[in-house]
Amino acid sequence: MANIQITDYEAFAKEFIEEYLSRGLGALGKRDIDILVMHLLETHGNTRMKGNQALSIDLQTDVSTIKLLRYKSKLRYPSKDAAFVARDFLYVFALAQFEAEKGRLVFIIEDSFIRNVIQGRLKSQGALFDSSFNSEIFKVRVEHLKPILIEYYGASIADPFVKDMNKIVAKEGQLKFSEIKNAFVLGAANGLGASVVTLVKGLLTQGAA
Repeated sequence: MANIQITDYEAFAKEFIEEYLSRGLGALGKRDIDILVMHLLETHGNTRMKGNQALSIDLQTDVSTIKLLRYKSKLRYPSKDAAFVARDFLYVFALAQFEAEKGRLVFIIEDSFIRNVIQGRLKSQGALFDSSFNSEIFKVRVEHLKPILIEYYGASIADPFVKDMNKIVAKEGQLKFSEIKNAFVLGAANGLGASVVTLVKGLLTQGAA
């Protein structure tokens, strides 16, 4: 627990008590309390940018429990920030180690909620993707991501990224994944606010390690 830090104890305690008592004393079951605590840790703690494996060690529980609690907490306590999916998907890109396989872009989406949102969007547009071998490993054609990236970050940011990534996937030219990714992430972050820019710069360094 030494690696878990709370940035706002007062807000954490206040929101916990309000939610715990909202249905009457003792009405929340153990799993409901676990989901609430996970939500509050992600909101008022330093866990949000931690991977599932690292957080499972910090909280002394198995990885599958961390994945489930994170997913359930986002469903039960949805963010009031309309841009949170765009922001969290950008964090995925910042940490991603991209690879190319059979004309598709391959990367990891550890966040179950964000992965399901993106999968739902791809299904709605009739696009193909593959995560059958490992649910966290995501394989998709870059052009299928384009409408989503344009909606979240704008055509001026998405178009160059898609164009250059297609060249790499097709093994054309001398472009590198890291160069394209960094330019895209920093450009997209500028449209989401200074705090996001600061955070993704740290994530890009972490992702390059």
